[in-house]
Amino acid sequence: MKALCSLPFNRLKINEDGSYHSCCFQSSMYGNILEDGIEKAFKNPELRKVKNSMLQGKLDKEYCDNDRCPLRFYDLSRIPRKEVKLTKYPVDLELNMPSTFCNIGGLNPTPETACIMCPRSSEQFMSGVGTDILDDILEEVKTAMPNVQNLSILGIAEPFYKNRIFDVFEKLEFTKYRDNILFWTFCNGTIFTERAQDRFLNIVKNVHLGFSIDAGTAETYIKIRRLDYFNKIKKNLTSYFKKVKEKTEINDRSYTTNNINLYNVHELKEMIDLGIEVGSNSTQFTLTMKYQADLKIDDSKLCNSNNWKIFWEAQKDAEEYAKSKNYNVDFYVPFHNGYLK
Repeated sequence: MKALCSLPFNRLKINEDGSYHSCCFQSSMYGNILEDGIEKAFKNPELRKVKNSMLQGKLDKEYCDNDRCPLRFYDLSRIPRKEVKLTKYPVDLELNMPSTFCNIGGLNPTPETACIMCPRSSEQFMSGVGTDILDDILEEVKTAMPNVQNLSILGIAEPFYKNRIFDVFEKLEFTKYRDNILFWTFCNGTIFTERAQDRFLNIVKNVHLGFSIDAGTAETYIKIRRLDYFNKIKKNLTSYFKKVKEKTEINDRSYTTNNINLYNVHELKEMIDLGIEVGSNSTQFTLTMKYQADLKIDDSKLCNSNNWKIFWEAQKDAEEYAKSKNYNVDFYVPFHNGYLK
């Protein structure tokens, strides 16, 4: 079968409260994993409805047809259809860690201590964060692990905070299946010490680790991240990329990534230089979107219909610069398409 988007057919994204859907851009949930169970969840009637829409070349109106889905930027009739298969369990599994888990801002962040583009800096967002039930979720989904090909541990959190990522590996018995799994996560690099690196590299075999930096200079880093850790992350990342390249048995696709807004759009070239300096495989750029923004960033600081040319020119300059350096860059959504409407 061929479908417009393959995610509803192979992926399940489970949020920190147990609710689940196919991807982070969907506006509604199919159910709760602790009530439905992993096998029943992948047969959910709402999910079947979304699959049928995709087979018809349409975005489901309730779940997918909204301003958050990147597909809305393109002519759906011209998007190549993807081959999909029906499976008992998801082959692509994403689990979100509790939003209380981050070293920047700690367990009780405030607008003054969390990163300026992070929802954790919004008191309204944090008021909706419930009890940590990650262990219960892990217990429910571990039966799917023999089928999983892509495992993502994400969420608005820092996976290496209090070594929580290693608890996840243990509870999922990850090492039993690691040879066949591409592992994905993001971290801010500030607490990814050599000890944590060694422990991590003794567990994973195929890894896609994104280092969220969001700046090309120490001055901008402090403005966005609130901490004077720019040199620390450069040291940690340089160490990691050196170690992983020496471990030829590990398939590493790790990279630096940057959330772009008017505070840092002028530093794309410096972000590329940083990626090259630390030995990264590539550098990714993603626009700060409205649904991510908190009280500290108003719409005027985001890419919008009034300022999108600033972002578009910066992207073109950065792509030319990266080409001259023979370095790979990735713009998740082209900046001229990503402005807020």
